[in-house]
Amino acid sequence: DGKDAGVGPAADDNASGTAAVLEAARLLRDTLLPQPLRFIFWDEEELGLLGSKAYAPAALSDGDTVQGVINMDMLAWNGDGIPRVEIHTQSDPLNTALADILVDHVRAAGHQAERISPGIDASDHGPFWAAGFPALLFIEDFTGDFNPFYHTPNDVASEFDTAYFTTNAQAAYRSLLDAAGRSEIVVGDPLRASPHPPTYRLHVHQQQLRLHPAAAVPLALHLYDLSGRRLWSGSIQDHIPWTPLPAGVY
Repeated sequence: DGKDAGVGPAADDNASGTAAVLEAARLLRDTLLPQPLRFIFWDEEELGLLGSKAYAPAALSDGDTVQGVINMDMLAWNGDGIPRVEIHTQSDPLNTALADILVDHVRAAGHQAERISPGIDASDHGPFWAAGFPALLFIEDFTGDFNPFYHTPNDVASEFDTAYFTTNAQAAYRSLLDAAGRSEIVVGDPLRASPHPPTYRLHVHQQQLRLHPAAAVPLALHLYDLSGRRLWSGSIQDHIPWTPLPAGVY
């Protein structure tokens, strides 16, 4: 980026999003998840979304199953000091369900999340919408707190709000793990345990699980933390030992 000035370090646009994707890939490189993850860096976005415009139609014609795309584009500028981000989505159920995941994790991290629907399509999530795939744009407060160094030689990392950037990257990482750790993205309210620790025992019945493909054999349960470390294993009839676990995402 920075093309309008001829030379641009492109720290916020979009080394910030690139760094967040790289770190998520590093953390998840040895983690087995029910859904596969692809970490993709699109080329020629500034010249007309050329990379994503080539990829999304090819994925559609190849019959790929795309559960969702989280496009991280500019995550580090916070000039007014207000920890706010924008999440651009669409109003249909699948896009809404994907956005719900990210909104929950952004707000849990203490940042404000403004959901914009219908969102702008002028970034690499746009071609996925055009192909009929769920996708979203995760971006700093581009509307209310525009980065004045956008596309200039002054778009440098020293202008980052590093705490704001780190929190955004962590929320994106947790959202990736949350979405890919589900057997499917469920449209509707997710299962929540509140307060924590609960005063009851959480029990999961096989008929309550929504699995794709449907399980033809008895199921085992495994509980992992965000680092991919297994904390507990048991059968579908067992009570999950919820009470001694710290509050968090599993």
